[in-house]
Amino acid sequence: MALTNYILQNLIAVAFLFGYGLGLMGQVRFAAIPFIALAILGVRWAFSALLIGRPFRAKIVDYPSNKAVSADKACFILRLSAILS
Repeated sequence: MALTNYILQNLIAVAFLFGYGLGLMGQVRFAAIPFIALAILGVRWAFSALLIGRPFRAKIVDYPSNKAVSADKACFILRLSAILS
């Protein structure tokens, strides 16, 4: 879930700030930045609340990375057991 939230946060920020989104970089007042950050946080929380109710343990982007890590753990355990036996 952490990787999904991280990528979502960056996509929202890019959509607000860069030219292929709203292009607000350099136009936003410094005092408005915390409010934009809170708005992004609110969107992330809402998105996370929707995903947490899903029946899958790993969420969208995290699924492949979790599978890769699990495979690495399994390989490590097999190697370790072969070394110790």
